[in-house]
Amino acid sequence: MRPETCQPAQHIRLEELEPSLELTACYDFSQDHWFHYRVASAHFLLVKSGHIEGRTPTETVHAHAGDILCFRFADHNQYGTLGRTEFYEAHVKLAPPPQERRTVWLEGVGPLPQIVKLGNAFDAMRQVFDTFNLELNQPGPAHRARVSAALWEMLALLAEAATRQNRPSKTINEWQRARMRLESEMSARLQVCDVAAELGLSVDHFIRGFKKRFGISPKQCRTQALLRHAAHRLTTEDVPIKRLAFDLGFADAYSFTRTFKQHLGILPTQLREGLSISERAPRTSMPKWSGQSGNDPRQIFKINEHVLPHGVGAELYQKFIPIM
Repeated sequence: MRPETCQPAQHIRLEELEPSLELTACYDFSQDHWFHYRVASAHFLLVKSGHIEGRTPTETVHAHAGDILCFRFADHNQYGTLGRTEFYEAHVKLAPPPQERRTVWLEGVGPLPQIVKLGNAFDAMRQVFDTFNLELNQPGPAHRARVSAALWEMLALLAEAATRQNRPSKTINEWQRARMRLESEMSARLQVCDVAAELGLSVDHFIRGFKKRFGISPKQCRTQALLRHAAHRLTTEDVPIKRLAFDLGFADAYSFTRTFKQHLGILPTQLREGLSISERAPRTSMPKWSGQSGNDPRQIFKINEHVLPHGVGAELYQKFIPIM
């Protein structure tokens, strides 16, 4: 694909942006859900696992684990989750009127693609969205500054990933694909040996190569992903702990509870009772939700609920009603 170099009038460059976060959320849906709304600001969906189909005024797009879907300003828009899907969302006002309707223009790329494959930048992007959910509704300049910094980090990660994506395709990064499968497929049937076999490698060779590239073993990567998934289910569903342990491939509820406490510093029952990580665990035992050592959230934010800026009420939702 040849990069576009001439910026049309309906686009806006990164250096012209004045981004502000209007709302954010983290979702975990076990069944199909569809949403029809107006895109009154740039809308970003970061897919942790599963599949999202987006229907824009001009095309239908599909985003999978490790992708970020970038919806542009539109009077009508629709997207849906297909099967079990975990994802983040963020509505971002890019600039004051009338520039807020414009699409981001990236030098050497052209308009920001509607699907950006993040690859190795996925963990960093997930940390950005964790920050959005933890900080947006908190009062005070320090929290506003953290949200602002996270917005610029999101835009930088998007620019880098879109630039890589725009280059002529090379060999598929099979190691990253293997990691994404370990982190996104929650079936108890999936084993490290299965992923190794798909790469045509022995288990020992796969473990050594994986650890060399990502700094953790495939088993550690898999365990962290399973525990993140378990934490979401504990806060959003009334699933028995024994059943949850079985679904995720643990030998029994005791083994699951021990592993959960060892990694997250809190018992599954305590999490279900609504206690935050910070209330039960010392700082050294906090969960690494985004794979970023030393940058973990202070608590687990709510799932399937919008987070609005401090002091903003439900009137904000009126702007997302579709124009007929």
